[in-house]
Amino acid sequence: MKLLLSLLIIFQVSCTKNEKSAKDTLVEFVNFRFSNSQSLDRLRPYLSENLFNQIKELPPTEIDKFFGINKRKLMKLKVNSENCNDDTCQLTYLIQYEDKLESKDRVHIYTKKMAQMQKSNSGWLIVDVDEIKTFLDFKNPI
Repeated sequence: MKLLLSLLIIFQVSCTKNEKSAKDTLVEFVNFRFSNSQSLDRLRPYLSENLFNQIKELPPTEIDKFFGINKRKLMKLKVNSENCNDDTCQLTYLIQYEDKLESKDRVHIYTKKMAQMQKSNSGWLIVDVDEIKTFLDFKNPI
């Protein structure tokens, strides 16, 4: 009987859908943005249809700039606050990354952002991202 009960519990746990939270989706998206494998096709699962279409309709030079973030090194990602209800979520987060300027100087960039997310059938999607504040820390004197 104990064996049957144990097997039933294991079966139930294995069949339960392991759904990502809005925070999990945002962290995965930011890590993707700093990766070398960015493309419009791989971007699609993270974004709402409206936001994806806005990016897709950008001129080629702007799309190159959008994907150019992968030349930077992500140093830190911290979700500061979550304000969620059943189907919407606002997350405030801080990204710290390193960039090299054309002069080969290093600069650390700290950006505080807010992501608006919405629940869909497939999980959480990013509807909009607003930049709140950016701070530049130059490692060499200007």
